[in-house]
Amino acid sequence: MAVAGQKQILMYQSQTGELLGILPFPEGTAYVLKFSRSGALLLAGGGRAASLGLVVVYDVRTGNRVFEVGDELDAVLAADINENHTLIALGSPQKIVRVFATADGSQLYEIHKHTDWIYALEFSPDGVLLATADRSGGLSVWEAETGREFYNLEGHRGAVTDVSWRSDSNLLASASEDGTIKLWGMEDGKQLKSINAHGEGVTSVDFAHDGRLVSCGRDRVVKVWDTGASQQRAFEPFAELALKVAFTYDDARVVAGDWTGEIRMWDNADGKQVATLSANPAPTAEAAPAPPAAAGETPSEKNQ
Repeated sequence: MAVAGQKQILMYQSQTGELLGILPFPEGTAYVLKFSRSGALLLAGGGRAASLGLVVVYDVRTGNRVFEVGDELDAVLAADINENHTLIALGSPQKIVRVFATADGSQLYEIHKHTDWIYALEFSPDGVLLATADRSGGLSVWEAETGREFYNLEGHRGAVTDVSWRSDSNLLASASEDGTIKLWGMEDGKQLKSINAHGEGVTSVDFAHDGRLVSCGRDRVVKVWDTGASQQRAFEPFAELALKVAFTYDDARVVAGDWTGEIRMWDNADGKQVATLSANPAPTAEAAPAPPAAAGETPSEKNQ
């Protein structure tokens, strides 16, 4: 799994919490990290506020930069790569979603519908659709290849902070500062369910392969939801605002981080905390130069 630090990205083994290697990100802070669905690539989007924004893609096994796209005037806040590694989408405070071809880095199209900062975006697992969301509650689904609008999803009364697709691409989950997680069906774009997840606002949501959800919010709590959207488990609260949560690639662990940089990892089967990770560990001779897959850990079909 990958954790963003200051001008670096830390690669941890998801079973043991062992630090495997450190990738340099000299452009600033990586605000979004996503593994490709094949697990071969790691996408990092970020930069420096009011100065620079871009997306860098690394080869997971070697740690080498494969390519980079984007030349934003502000840090990239949302980004993703599609299932066959041909498209990269990014969004920033500039309110524009840009989609690039990885073959030559050319920009294919722009989406200008959003009226506020782009907070989240994600390609569907089958690569057909692209979901995008903004700080004013805007949420839309587009045809990934063309940029034509597929659905406009209305219902959130606050910023949409995160989106996640179920593995079959038929269901989209959206998290919002209005305290809800909403589930949207892709057959007709209708809202199928609204979960009152975190009363003070939801900051992150992620689907497991089996259809369960994990979320966190301003109440500092991480929660797991079953496939019927009923709460299955709530973990011990963080000391500060919980910012991001995800299942590991095999759904065996839940990993979350808070505003202070504390990162916890729990066993998904029994809910016990198994590790505490650091976003800025002390440099060691063993870890610093190591390639990110030094211990053979290769993520598979999950963002972490």
